[in-house]
Amino acid sequence: MGLKRIDKTSAVPLYLQVSEGIRELIENQTWRQGEPIPSENELMEMFNVSRNTVRQAVSRLIAMGYLYIEKGKGTFVSKIFFNHPTDRLLGFSEEMKLQGFDPISKILTSGVFEASEEIAKELLINNGDKVYVLKRLRYSNGLPISIEEAFIKYNSFEGLLDGFNENSSLYSTFMEKFGVQPYYAEETVEASLANQEETVLLNVKVGSPVFRIKRRSFDRSGEILEFVKSVYRGDIYRINLHLRRIV
Repeated sequence: MGLKRIDKTSAVPLYLQVSEGIRELIENQTWRQGEPIPSENELMEMFNVSRNTVRQAVSRLIAMGYLYIEKGKGTFVSKIFFNHPTDRLLGFSEEMKLQGFDPISKILTSGVFEASEEIAKELLINNGDKVYVLKRLRYSNGLPISIEEAFIKYNSFEGLLDGFNENSSLYSTFMEKFGVQPYYAEETVEASLANQEETVLLNVKVGSPVFRIKRRSFDRSGEILEFVKSVYRGDIYRINLHLRRIV
């Protein structure tokens, strides 16, 4: 068990250091979903801190959703949380692997279709132009996480999906077949509720919270590579923002 070292000379409060240490043990799955965490006494010994420090750290993680209390039983690890990066452009598989999870995909739709008005507007093409549509159900560690639907200009990337399968990476395919790769993206996120189809695919209840994410990815020259509409489970997926005050 790799414990985060507590630095008692640091300006960072001890309870924050302990909470980060516990969070890392949860995110690397040393402590797994649904399992009880060690007792207060054990945590005090593990991190060499006071009871009050442990209690503050645990309270913080309960408020953040990492832990929950069952009255009379103890404190338990909540569901695994998956973090959506906002400081770098990654594909789903890259994103999950960097967090130590095992991603797999199930292809729901793959083929060439006529662009709707919405898709044509996003890809800067004409209504009815041919586009590739790749719709996949994305899993991580066996859990359905998101439904992702990508739209790509057919005329710019003819042959893109030839031989594409559930183990293939779209970003890798762009590079291998056409020598291009996503360089930057524009993304919007909306809070929403799951519809009937989404509840079945994501294995959640009707009306469960979801994130709806729309992304346009561009290559280095500014050409649009794809437009993607994704739906992510709101109960196990988080979006972390990195903010800096400008003075």
